Amino acid sequence: MTSNKKKIFDDTKKRFSSKTDSLGQPIDLGIVKTVAILNLLGFNTSQSCEGHKSWGNCYPWIDIKPEEDDEHIKARENLKALTNDLIEPGAQDRNTQNEISKKRLEAEKEYQKPVLELAKHITSLISKYYESGETKTYEDQLHVCFLGGSLRLQSHGCVCQPVLSELERYRKLEDYQSEMREFTEFLISYWESLEL
Repeated sequence: MTSNKKKIFDDTKKRFSSKTDSLGQPIDLGIVKTVAILNLLGFNTSQSCEGHKSWGNCYPWIDIKPEEDDEHIKARENLKALTNDLIEPGAQDRNTQNEISKKRLEAEKEYQKPVLELAKHITSLISKYYESGETKTYEDQLHVCFLGGSLRLQSHGCVCQPVLSELERYRKLEDYQSEMREFTEFLISYWESLEL
């Protein structure tokens, strides 16, 4: 890594290391490097967790969402207003409801467009990662879940964690954390190759 890029990365990591969530808790040390590189690659992260044995989720995850610019806020408010109009009981006849429903569908597409652009970008990076490395089991592989207004980066198998034995959960936590760390190193290498 060039000294300039190293400084940028170190400064970004330091900045995120000092951020706290709504409960005043800092970003987990085991995920802050991933959060930093994702932000350097243009992904606005909103929440994250390295995964824990004794509390929270027993797998690492990071939420990504678009920047809240005026256009995105306007799209969200428009969608909310049309949704409220649509669920207003008995306020419209069938033709008016159909028209509102069509407008709401278009408003939903407009609101979700920035999220889906982010999904396209990170899915491309995940694909490059799995093309370049050793084959992982499906459950260990990373993917993004679409949450409507945001995305969540996590391993496929994490959804099964609640039904596993404690020992299995802990073993899978280590696998999922290892996979997130390896993906992080791939992202850092990818970022290093980009022009500033």
